[in-house]
Amino acid sequence: MNELNNMRLSKIHLLWIKSIAIGVLIYLAAAGYILVSQGIFNIYFANKVFGWTAFFLVNLSMGLTSVGYLISRWRFVLGYRKYIGLVGFWSFVVHGLISLVLLQDEFPSPSYYLSSQQIWSTLASITAAGVMVVMIIASRDFMIKKLGSVNWRRILRLGYLVMVLVIIHFLAKNPVEPLKKLGLIFAAVIFLARVFLEIVIRIKYKNQPTGQNSKKIL
Repeated sequence: MNELNNMRLSKIHLLWIKSIAIGVLIYLAAAGYILVSQGIFNIYFANKVFGWTAFFLVNLSMGLTSVGYLISRWRFVLGYRKYIGLVGFWSFVVHGLISLVLLQDEFPSPSYYLSSQQIWSTLASITAAGVMVVMIIASRDFMIKKLGSVNWRRILRLGYLVMVLVIIHFLAKNPVEPLKKLGLIFAAVIFLARVFLEIVIRIKYKNQPTGQNSKKIL
């Protein structure tokens, strides 16, 4: 039993390491773009890159569902969804904390966040953070057992709502930035892939005998 637990912990540690590495690579790529395009990289831009990193990681964690189920040889990526999503969540938290604590001159609180230009961005970010916290709690082993697989999967589908809320948050702040255009394309591809996956599932199981459970996809 101890050996099995150690193997499980080793696998989880590896998933964490790889997921963090993916987050670091995304951050470095976005930071490099800023440095080249702006010729400067300060706390303001560092914080902005944390936000972009969170955006891409959250979207990627949801997109891996379609990749894993549509391409059988890549089924292994399903195991990364939770950990990439968590790295995205903590990147989002860091982004918010830096904005609130270290960038008061740039974003005076609470007047900036409650202004008519930013109120929707603020509400979207707060709601997205709250939904992600619910998803994280629901993904604990004891909660999965308590909720049951059906309710657990329903809660995790709230991740698609998070995608929409994060898009609203970033569109409220200069939507013409090149990285935001890339982010919107990325999110659109993930959404279309999920729609395609749903179509494939429905076609595959439309002739399923009555009473037989359909395959559940997150």
